[in-house]
Amino acid sequence: MDKMATVIPFYNEADCIPSLIKELDEFIDLIDATVTVFAINDGSKDNSYELLEEFSNSRTWLKVINQPNGGHGNAVLNGYRHALIQNNDWIFQIDSDQQIPVKELIPLWQKRTPANAILGIRRNRQDPKERLVVSKFLKIVINYFFRVTIEDANCPFRLIPADKLQHCLKFIPQTTFAPNIFISIILTSVFKVEQSYVSHAERQGGTNSINRLNLFKICKRCFFELYQFWKTRNSWKQSQSIPQSSL
Repeated sequence: MDKMATVIPFYNEADCIPSLIKELDEFIDLIDATVTVFAINDGSKDNSYELLEEFSNSRTWLKVINQPNGGHGNAVLNGYRHALIQNNDWIFQIDSDQQIPVKELIPLWQKRTPANAILGIRRNRQDPKERLVVSKFLKIVINYFFRVTIEDANCPFRLIPADKLQHCLKFIPQTTFAPNIFISIILTSVFKVEQSYVSHAERQGGTNSINRLNLFKICKRCFFELYQFWKTRNSWKQSQSIPQSSL
């Protein structure tokens, strides 16, 4: 049976945690895999860490990692690295806000292949306009610079073979604001990728980190990091012997 790690970052998500744990309980019973969930508490100021620890006492599959606040991207990267150390076959990443049901992975899991990563596309996306603007900006920039079409490059719903993720992480600095974007670019440019629609609901709790006040700042940082990443494209393409594929 395949081993799958699920990486979930948490920051002030105490309101969502009980229902998310219930959702994960049901998911683990349904999926044909040995699942470990890495819950990365990113320095929450509420009682997220205490709740996660309490739930982990009765669930062997739940591993809680506590870290100082470093941002969503930092927490995701730390989760990926913990998952890879444990020699999992597949890495699944989803956010803690329950905007995408975890069970949406099950039909995709059943048709997985070792050569392919699966990247989610949020259908009828229920996010503030600011987030939609950032996503449209990213799609245009990525297509222009990298000549690949990724419908939803930063979607927090992705299933990646461990060896493919290991390759990607070699080229992504720990300080990267949104590492999933860069992982999507490498996967789509170098390996085979399936892009699949997943449902998307309104946020039930937590705080939206992108608003009109910081929208320009975030777009500027993303553009700068993407440009720097573009300049290194030969290193992450040439270091992999597998030929490029197209969607």
